[in-house]
Amino acid sequence: MNTKTDSILEAEVKKTVENLIEYGTSYNVEKLKDIYDDGLKIVKIDEKGNVEAITKQETLDFFASKRAAGDEPLSKETLWNYVEANENTGHVIVTRYMKMNDRPEKSVFSLHLEKKNGRWVIIRETAFVQPK
Repeated sequence: MNTKTDSILEAEVKKTVENLIEYGTSYNVEKLKDIYDDGLKIVKIDEKGNVEAITKQETLDFFASKRAAGDEPLSKETLWNYVEANENTGHVIVTRYMKMNDRPEKSVFSLHLEKKNGRWVIIRETAFVQPK
């Protein structure tokens, strides 16, 4: 169903992920705290099939360490593959190209969002990571 309401909700969800990208690429940990749900789980799968699951705090610590090290901002290059939303949940798939772990990477992110207290938050991410 692609009603006007769905389109508005999809635009809200997309804007939330755009903000996530902005905050992440600039290592804005304070803003990331608000956009990530406290129960956040990020699961990363690399090109060899290795799986790593990290929490909200581990994610914030990672970005804080990059900021403290004076790392250059990450690339904002994004391909929007899919956006879907209803009144309570959203799902976004994006392909990102950036240098995250000392190498250029192509990462496909599947992000799940929920509307809590009137705002969208990221509750789960799955990232399929490979060298670019």
